[in-house]
Amino acid sequence: MTRRPAVKASDATAEIRDFGQTLAMTQWLSPQELRSYQAPLISKLLLHARNTTPYYKERLDVDLSSPDSIHKSWMQLPILTRADVVKHHEALTSRKVPRDSGPVITGQTSGSTGVPVAFKKSNISVVAATTLLERMFGWWSIDGQKAYAHIAPDGKKEAPPPDGRTLRGWHSQHPDGIKHFISVQADIDAHLQWLLGRRPDYLATYAPILKELALTVQKRGVELGFSRLLSFGTAVDDETRELCKSAFGAEIADTYGAQEVDHIAAQCHGCGEYHASAEAAIVEVLRADNTAAAPGETGRVVVTPLYNLAMPLIRYELGDMAVAGSVPSRCGRGLPALRRILGRTRNMFRFRDGSTLWPMSSAFRLDSFLALKQFQIVQTDLDHVEIRYVPDGLAAPIDLPTLTERVRRILRHPVEVSVRSVDRIERATTGKYEECVSLVPPTPPT
Repeated sequence: MTRRPAVKASDATAEIRDFGQTLAMTQWLSPQELRSYQAPLISKLLLHARNTTPYYKERLDVDLSSPDSIHKSWMQLPILTRADVVKHHEALTSRKVPRDSGPVITGQTSGSTGVPVAFKKSNISVVAATTLLERMFGWWSIDGQKAYAHIAPDGKKEAPPPDGRTLRGWHSQHPDGIKHFISVQADIDAHLQWLLGRRPDYLATYAPILKELALTVQKRGVELGFSRLLSFGTAVDDETRELCKSAFGAEIADTYGAQEVDHIAAQCHGCGEYHASAEAAIVEVLRADNTAAAPGETGRVVVTPLYNLAMPLIRYELGDMAVAGSVPSRCGRGLPALRRILGRTRNMFRFRDGSTLWPMSSAFRLDSFLALKQFQIVQTDLDHVEIRYVPDGLAAPIDLPTLTERVRRILRHPVEVSVRSVDRIERATTGKYEECVSLVPPTPPT
């Protein structure tokens, strides 16, 4: 029987605990049993969308009479793009949201991929996302009684530097656990001083900030350790993982999600892959022809949140790319898996012959060519890459021919390379910082 988090405003914590008990069991279901668990949730979502939203009234022109008919028709359902959500926001909004799904929450994405997306979601989906996150905490033996530090966007401006804000209760099982929070918009010095003053057991923030903190700690000889690091919001590379382990003595536990769809997947401590939040979402990795990617193949991430009845997003393409995971998972869990999260399509370099590549910044070894504090590798057009860097000390001569050879070898294309010194590498409005960015549009000219 499918268990769902029924939202009660008076006791959301109890609902999280209750749903958590269900998730502790469903993670071990076989793929077939998991599909049976999902079936009534999918049926309810699709029927609700067709009956209560103008957008899906004609778009869901398939047989929804049974789980079998829905399963057979699933791949025929059209993909919903971010542009569709922006253009058809009102038509996607349900005209009758079930009372038991809780209050409707409104929000807007950061717009890191272009135009911001305004969204609505049912509070029940937030409860489900919180429960899924706490399940991941269990995978990594994260203790809700210990102190937790969070560096993240502060839309309400409640946690400005230098002191941020200290709260109680960041885990449903432990209402007295200390949570320190500070705005991501503070600089790295402010973040470091804040952490040294509090010495939390856990730190959660964007992977680039973890990397910048680790580099700063090592350079200054500062002693700062954590029991575990948690990352979100940006892709994590192997260099960042190794650097943080060396600097802080802690592994990174990564989560994958998006503001408009909540929790998508979480990294497993047992197998290292990312298990999809299958009890609350259908997560697909699709090839260019919209067929399912095989394990080890790269594809577009398409998500269907099962509990958002306020604004159904059916087969919603996020603009992210990922590598499909192992089947079955090595840890024994029946949950679908993603092997690696590659990130936004804006991090993918595109070339004149039609090929693509997700470069890893660590492969370039720029510190062997430049004395730098920060850098960003920017593909400005199909044939040109610009390396922007913040000098560390006095500028020194650059061996551009050798650097160009290195870049060409990593990218496997004869690009032209230029180098530009800058005062700082700007973060996005959310505080995110990307080391590899492509300005080439998704469909380059031929």
